[in-house]
Amino acid sequence: MAVLALAWYQRLKAGKSAAACACEGEASPTFWKSNKFLLAVSCVALLLLAFPEYAGAFYRQQPVAKAASVQTDFTQSVKLQVKGMTCTGCEAHVNQEIGKLAGVFSVSTSYEKGNAIIKYDSTKVKPMQILQAAKKTGYTVAIEDKKP
Repeated sequence: MAVLALAWYQRLKAGKSAAACACEGEASPTFWKSNKFLLAVSCVALLLLAFPEYAGAFYRQQPVAKAASVQTDFTQSVKLQVKGMTCTGCEAHVNQEIGKLAGVFSVSTSYEKGNAIIKYDSTKVKPMQILQAAKKTGYTVAIEDKKP
């Protein structure tokens, strides 16, 4: 951002000093040195800086599979420690991968806390399967604790 601010400052400062000069024969600047190019680069930089805010839009929101009949005897919960998440897009990625497993009732992921809490049917899916699905996302994942 500082480099772009400096580039705009120099470009606008140069434009004012050139207007004071009544020199003839100056060629118009090439596209690479024009305000249009600087504006395009600035817009791309702003879009990339704002990426964490809209990253979740690239993940299709899939409803988490619900079991036809939930039996409380087999419902369990596991808490995963997920390191490396930085935004809500990261949360959506983890939720999507774990949500694909049959027997998963709900997935609640927090990049701020660095964890994911998964409620699942222990007759259909095992904690190690959930762990493997979470590792497919590329984050460092470990089972934090297991609750019956």
